[in-house]
Amino acid sequence: MYLRELESCIRCGSLQLHLANGTSRRLGHDRLEPPVHWHLHHSDTLRRILSNPARMLGETYVRDEWHVPTGELPRLLALLMRSFPDTPSHPLRETLQHWRARLADADSMLAPHDPTCFDDWLLSRFLDADLHYQCGYYRDPDVSLEEAQRTMCRRLLDKLQLQPGQHVLDLNANWGSLPLYLAEEGQVRVTALVRSHAQLQYAQQRARARGLQHRVRFLHQDFGTQQECYDRVIGLGVLESQQPHQYVWLFRKLHERLTEDGRILLQCIGRLGAPGPTNPWLRQYLLPYQYNPALSEVSQGVEQSGLLTHDVEILHDHYAHTLAAWQRRFQRHRMDIAHRMGERFCRIWEFYLAAVEAGFRWRDLALFEWQLGRSRLPATRDASRSGAPQSAPELIRRLQQGAAAGKGE
Repeated sequence: MYLRELESCIRCGSLQLHLANGTSRRLGHDRLEPPVHWHLHHSDTLRRILSNPARMLGETYVRDEWHVPTGELPRLLALLMRSFPDTPSHPLRETLQHWRARLADADSMLAPHDPTCFDDWLLSRFLDADLHYQCGYYRDPDVSLEEAQRTMCRRLLDKLQLQPGQHVLDLNANWGSLPLYLAEEGQVRVTALVRSHAQLQYAQQRARARGLQHRVRFLHQDFGTQQECYDRVIGLGVLESQQPHQYVWLFRKLHERLTEDGRILLQCIGRLGAPGPTNPWLRQYLLPYQYNPALSEVSQGVEQSGLLTHDVEILHDHYAHTLAAWQRRFQRHRMDIAHRMGERFCRIWEFYLAAVEAGFRWRDLALFEWQLGRSRLPATRDASRSGAPQSAPELIRRLQQGAAAGKGE
């Protein structure tokens, strides 16, 4: 019965299902690409998954009730997400499931989404060389993770339109990569807030090593304690850690701490459709307090704060490419990570990377980039649209090339 139910749902691709009794069955009618081989270890696993796919697919993977060949986990999740509709459940049922998971499985959580429990040894096994825990920007899907992160940093710097000597507030500095970049390339002062003592010590050490300790100040503090005013504010992954009813307070506080002609740039993972709940597996194991807002929810908070929306840009596949790059690097070091962190940790983390990548490719996840301010809109949307306004040297070079070409004609 469960095989027939699963087979009726496979609309894209094909699946070679290997059952616990040793038999195998081909599901799906797509013969243009090789099937995904899915090996079930227990006779009851398929029934449990189909009873609640959003939760039990990840739950059974963490418990080692099934496996796929190395590197095939993203393909399997993509096939299943394309085949099973993302139907939201009743809000009351979601609430009950949430608290039941919190009470029954509190000790099963790995950590909040931001890797404050990680150290630089682990992060260096899957992030880029500079430890940017953020979405990269892929002008070409084949570029390296390092290049994609440099491009994203340049976009953010250009969108902020920094002037030397300005004071910037970074609401979520993680391990210090972005504030150090902004201070060095933008010639500005940065106050950077971190979420753990480990991040604080590591970021301060990096600032001293690069001679930026007098320009970048790292603080293990909450944003609500800030009393200074800032010319620019940047926050990557800040809105996800808030609930929608907290947005008004957050934006009003940002309004208070921003200079009259200041700018705010926020990035958050959101949903393109209507508001909806966080996936129950992600909420249990990794994101107990995270919420991915819809555009309408963020807009309501902005509208009640006194801030003005200058621009909103929606990035689609860039985070999927970033997560895929993290997954590849994680898999290269998986044996060492498992030896240090345990097999269960590896299964949680690799399923998380693959699931969120598939969510960006086949569900309604997207990266929202908001630009806000207290004053009227900027004269042009060049920085908002392309994220790469030309610097003065670059503009002069292009003008000279144009003049030379004109003479040639």
